[in-house]
Amino acid sequence: VLDRRIDIEGMREFLSGENHLPPMPWMPELIQKVKRLSWWEVVRKFAPTEPTPSPLKLHLIFDCDDEDSAAARKALAATGRGNLELIAAVSFSTAQPHVSADELRGKIEEFLEERQVADLLFRSGLPVFGIRKAVSQEDAVEMFYALVGTHKLESDHFAIIRLWKWLSNEDSLQSANGHTAGCPRFLGRTPSYMEFGEVEPPVGEKHTAPHLKVRYEEYDDAHYRWNESTAEEKRPEISDCDWQPLVWDPINSTFCSPSMKLPDGRNRPLPNKVCAWLRGRSITKLVSIKHSMESTPPYKSLREEHVPQSSL
Repeated sequence: VLDRRIDIEGMREFLSGENHLPPMPWMPELIQKVKRLSWWEVVRKFAPTEPTPSPLKLHLIFDCDDEDSAAARKALAATGRGNLELIAAVSFSTAQPHVSADELRGKIEEFLEERQVADLLFRSGLPVFGIRKAVSQEDAVEMFYALVGTHKLESDHFAIIRLWKWLSNEDSLQSANGHTAGCPRFLGRTPSYMEFGEVEPPVGEKHTAPHLKVRYEEYDDAHYRWNESTAEEKRPEISDCDWQPLVWDPINSTFCSPSMKLPDGRNRPLPNKVCAWLRGRSITKLVSIKHSMESTPPYKSLREEHVPQSSL
């Protein structure tokens, strides 16, 4: 360490043999750790959602095998297991609201059976990227839940649901989004908007899921979508502007626009409702009805009537 910074140049000289001074005893271990963190920095870019897991946590889960790392991995796994069981319980209860507590517990245990969970991790190939040797089924289960816990601590339940879909290729937990999805509220000022709603994508576009369209007061229209693991923004009024990846602010836990800037040049945080939609919140829970200030016709009764099928 040089002036409280890692001496990268000195490490380079040590590796090339140019530095003939005896190396510090901790130098080989530090070099190996930097190499592994650099590797996980590359791997995490293929994560199924944003924000992506920390390279330090991935290194802890798939590389480290000492006692201190085992204790930290166990804590991550406990977090992951508890949150995944919660999401599964919400998802199953949504599909079968009258199921008993014992039946629900049995469904969750069957759904998260250890052999199946370990198989999901092995099929992903992630253990091969690590340097831990002879990973058993028990190890794989702990690594799986630690990975889930990492996604929760770095992000939210939405990230866990996307991770499950990526590992299992199933949408079995998707319904939980309607109850668990959300986003930490950014307390600073965000762009004001006049219109907010979902729109169908243009005909012929390969992404068939609805986009979010927002009409800003200070700017023009903007569209938002998920493109596989990347959240994107498009502003049609900007010439030659295609879809651009949103910027994740890890300090404020919010998405920022790649094109809207603050006076100091930083990317401007998006409105809380836009972030909540991107984190899986249903549009019906985000829209609000604006009351008209004009005089409206009075009425005596208000009710729904079902139209017979024969009259349709």
